[in-house]
Amino acid sequence: MLRTLFVVVLIAPLLVCGKQDQLYKQIITGRHVYQSGDTLVLKCTVSPPPVLTQWAKDNIKVYHGADGTSITVNSLYSKNVVESVLTIKNVSPQHSGSYRCISDEQAEPFKVVVVTMIGSDPIVLDKFGVSATLNCNTTATVTWEKDDVNLNMSLTDKYQLGDNAVLTVFDVQVADTGSYICRHDTSSIEFELQVQAYVVNKLPVSKNLIEGDSYTLRCSGQGSLNGLVVQWLKDFAPLELSDHLLMIGTDDNHTQELTFNKARMEEESGDYQCDVRNDYGNASLSITIRVKDKLAALWPFLGICAEVAILCLIIFIYEKKRNKDEDDDEGPAENMKNTNDHKEQEVRQRNIKS
Repeated sequence: MLRTLFVVVLIAPLLVCGKQDQLYKQIITGRHVYQSGDTLVLKCTVSPPPVLTQWAKDNIKVYHGADGTSITVNSLYSKNVVESVLTIKNVSPQHSGSYRCISDEQAEPFKVVVVTMIGSDPIVLDKFGVSATLNCNTTATVTWEKDDVNLNMSLTDKYQLGDNAVLTVFDVQVADTGSYICRHDTSSIEFELQVQAYVVNKLPVSKNLIEGDSYTLRCSGQGSLNGLVVQWLKDFAPLELSDHLLMIGTDDNHTQELTFNKARMEEESGDYQCDVRNDYGNASLSITIRVKDKLAALWPFLGICAEVAILCLIIFIYEKKRNKDEDDDEGPAENMKNTNDHKEQEVRQRNIKS
């Protein structure tokens, strides 16, 4: 008979240091870190009933009532499933291990890590490629672990152990983010190393387009993958996409291209923000897009032509007025000359008669 296995992880009301969001992220990634004294709850739902469900830790069967362990089985006939819940109260480091609901051996196991102390705040870097320092602050010999790998046994150029159990992680990349555990005898401390979101590309402060032009902007972001979102905003609000404003993302959604297709003067003009954010921080870059009228390039030329025409008109009027004034000045002078000539002629006639 075909059986389907559903595996769900629940968290009891008692949370680690009140960091519900941090626990939720760890559960999503399949790694569950608890502090000593907390309550762990694992839930396994199997269909169809009747099915015998059992729990195993590191391939060893877990029994009800042993070491604070409680196993309950509920038959949900309305949903045609059987639900088995494993509860461990007051957990300690000895409860760390791989838990499996063995009604289906192919099911993915629960990875549970119990530590005696959890770092108060994540170590958050502002970008990839820099170094990080994790300080266990003890003179005792310790073991550093990441993803169940003993870093003391696999030291490379990536890690360096220093005094007071200090671990330095060089050239931090995506694979280096996550949970680190410092172990000493029966005690252990968990550290969380993350990188806040940041923009990796550059944008001009502004860009002028002519109505009908096409143009593409690129927004690329990096940072820890938990909650990483790369998006374009307009005036810090979600974009209203259309045939003239298109947004295309890459397969990993870490890059978003914004394309202006035959840009319109009123609709596409404005301030655009390349916004990148994750669970540890956010960053943004802005660019102002100005879409001008198609005749925008012609207006300066027309303005120059108008200025020349007005100047020519002023010169024409001035020259015409000056010529008129000169004509008016020549009239009286000509009359006076004619009068003088007449008087000279009369004097000559009198002299002849004499």
